[in-house]
Amino acid sequence: MIRPLLSTMRPKQWVKNLFVVPPLVFARRVSDLDSVLLTVAAVIIFCMVSSSVYILNDLVDPVSRAFEVRLPIMNEDLIVKPGLFAQAELMPEPRLVKTLERGAVLGVEGSRY
Repeated sequence: MIRPLLSTMRPKQWVKNLFVVPPLVFARRVSDLDSVLLTVAAVIIFCMVSSSVYILNDLVDPVSRAFEVRLPIMNEDLIVKPGLFAQAELMPEPRLVKTLERGAVLGVEGSRY
């Protein structure tokens, strides 16, 4: 169970999160334990956040663009029973956007610009 989860978290991508380390070195704070601990914590947090995005991205259905989300909820009275589910649609307010005509992007007779 751990191996598939770790694979989904894409640890090879975690190297990118080391970008928070150079400021520690350039500020000459490597000997400051508090700064080192904060930097290590930042790297770990960046790794966990990026992994959660990878996991969420893997769960999105490319056709319907839907995905399953599990959220902890307060259920002290045990009103919500295990196995229940809810369906929700996120419908943001309409907004004005700039658009281009299809021909402006695809060009003439399928040639692309």
